[in-house]
Amino acid sequence: AIVDALLDRYGGNDRAYELLVQLSGQDALPRLDALFARDQFEERPLIWKALLLHQAGRHEQAEQVARQAIAIDPSDGEQGKGDRMRVYAVLADIRAARGDQGEAEFFRGVVRAIRQSEQADEY
Repeated sequence: AIVDALLDRYGGNDRAYELLVQLSGQDALPRLDALFARDQFEERPLIWKALLLHQAGRHEQAEQVARQAIAIDPSDGEQGKGDRMRVYAVLADIRAARGDQGEAEFFRGVVRAIRQSEQADEY
């Protein structure tokens, strides 16, 4: 109930999504769909749905959902340090599972670059 309340109020909070996924696993999919239906400009429910689909071995569907999240906000700029570009990390794992190591490494490079820029922001 607390996680649901947090997500209802703060739909972009990755810690709340992380806890939802830890507590509910695959049973969180309908909740993620409901959160996205409520705010179709918030990509976080899609990112976490893609992760769950990937974990369930549903890689093709996971990739479609991850790319849908990217289409909403490719820069993920409103997120804080450590959370930006999360979808690219998920997509890298999906692409690796689908046998495309080259594209997986490309997306991992995107994530490394943003983490480096976050460090540079501190200086």
